[in-house]
Amino acid sequence: MAGLVSIVIPVYNDHGALLDTLASLQRQTHREIEVIIVDDGSDFNYQLANTNYQFPVGLHRAPHRGAAAARNRGYQESKGEYVFFCDADVRMRPELIGRLVGALHSHPEASYAYSGFRYGWKSMVALPFDPD
Repeated sequence: MAGLVSIVIPVYNDHGALLDTLASLQRQTHREIEVIIVDDGSDFNYQLANTNYQFPVGLHRAPHRGAAAARNRGYQESKGEYVFFCDADVRMRPELIGRLVGALHSHPEASYAYSGFRYGWKSMVALPFDPD
């Protein structure tokens, strides 16, 4: 199953959590990814300490205008067939990206895929899609 996935991560003053997110991306079974980090005007000049990732990582700086503007900036930098917007504090199961790409390959009529997630102790279960 082929398809480059551009993973766009806006970050604002929360770079410690970002390192855990990048570590969870290292464990993905779908290896065709690029990561685009958009620093949304953090109070310090963040540098990527680890450059030994199994995927390309781009770090872009933008004036502080909020997560939506940072996501849009990241999208402009993306090269993937698919785009996955991810917050800087997300921990992904190793099969997440592969399952989302697989769902889109299985349903070429679909424009996007989404999943359930946990928010702290609470499970947010994805329901069947209903465009209405």
